[in-house]
Amino acid sequence: MSRYLVHLKNSLKLKIWFSHQHKNLQNRAR
Repeated sequence: MSRYLVHLKNSLKLKIWFSHQHKNLQNRAR
């Protein structure tokens, strides 16, 4: 069960990181 929670946390971190990277790319494109 703990492994599953860790996996969820890691995936959430990745999603947040990817969203930040996407925003940075959009800002640069302007």
